[in-house]
Amino acid sequence: MNFQVSVIKVIGEKILRVLFVAHEDDVLGATKALSEIMMGLKEDYGIEPFLITPQKNKLTEYCKQNNIPNYSVKYFQWGHLKTESILKTILKYLRMRIFNGIAIIKLIKYCKLNKIDLIHTNVSVIDIGFEVAKRIGVPHVWHLRESGIETQWVNYSGNFYKKFNDDNNHNIVISNFVQKLWENRGVDKKKLSVIYDGVSDTGFSYELPSISSVKAVLVGSLLPHKGQLDAINAISNLINQGVVASLDIIGSGFPEYTQKLKNRVSELKLNNDIHFIAYNNNIPKLLHNYNVGIVASKAEAFGRVTIEYMLSGLPVVASNTGANSELLDVDNNGLLYEYGNSQSLSLAITNLLNNKIDYIGYSKRGYKVARSYFSIKKNVNKIYDLYIKLIDNKG
Repeated sequence: MNFQVSVIKVIGEKILRVLFVAHEDDVLGATKALSEIMMGLKEDYGIEPFLITPQKNKLTEYCKQNNIPNYSVKYFQWGHLKTESILKTILKYLRMRIFNGIAIIKLIKYCKLNKIDLIHTNVSVIDIGFEVAKRIGVPHVWHLRESGIETQWVNYSGNFYKKFNDDNNHNIVISNFVQKLWENRGVDKKKLSVIYDGVSDTGFSYELPSISSVKAVLVGSLLPHKGQLDAINAISNLINQGVVASLDIIGSGFPEYTQKLKNRVSELKLNNDIHFIAYNNNIPKLLHNYNVGIVASKAEAFGRVTIEYMLSGLPVVASNTGANSELLDVDNNGLLYEYGNSQSLSLAITNLLNNKIDYIGYSKRGYKVARSYFSIKKNVNKIYDLYIKLIDNKG
């Protein structure tokens, strides 16, 4: 087993070394946030990041490109889908215990060799970072990004909630909505710090869209709780009212649900008006093709795509659930509609595009809010302050 030990030149105070633990290399919110946090802390505060991944993947390549030490060791999540059978859940649990036990032994050695000062786990469904931090006596930060139980998505196993309250652990939650959920699950409020995700504005540029017709976009995983079906029905409502309207759905997800969405589009005879586009890294440029961004989720924990819409000048129409109201009520910078009600969504879109003055106002205020309140610099500043506080208390 060959570990890479970074050699760094220290001038003045000791450089802080932080080990980040990733769960996968998907291109969506959690992994994007992790990448930007590591680079922001490295560039703004001189922190030396290390990244642990469950296998060599796209994040491995990212680390090579940005001179971040990366070590891949096999480990598994401890959360499971609520729809899975008892037998499958048991087998996955046993597999996790075996592989994660081996990974913990390897990571303890890795952390000691690299003199890690703090471990930061990027999602709630992995606990090996917590276990390693506790064994080597360094603080652990847990990023709680999920609203899993409420969306019938992830079921948390055993007594893991106790770990979130451990003296050696502190939790970052990405919205007041998420904070309340975890409090209700038994996590001590004193163990929770609300730090909104930051979104890098690299590649984004403000541009006021044309509003001659409805050109809507919905970016996100193709999953039932993301609400694509509501958006499809809303566009159908508009077209039936004689409005020129189109919708692009950007993302990928469960094949069964994806087919259900496509069947619905065909049933409504809207194949020329509603299109499915695979997610790609060209989102900043793609967003300039639209004039309204839709967030239709059942329980959005934060809403990274909401900020991306704003950075592109798109006014946002979002469901009145989850953290959407927190992001859109900052400066009257977006519209809310009744979740699950396609008529409410289509009416909100119509009202937005029928009033040019309001439309321009939402566009400009949204861009300003995204830059002022949800920047990556603001995000990493608060995370850095938390690190220092935890390390000082540990010492």
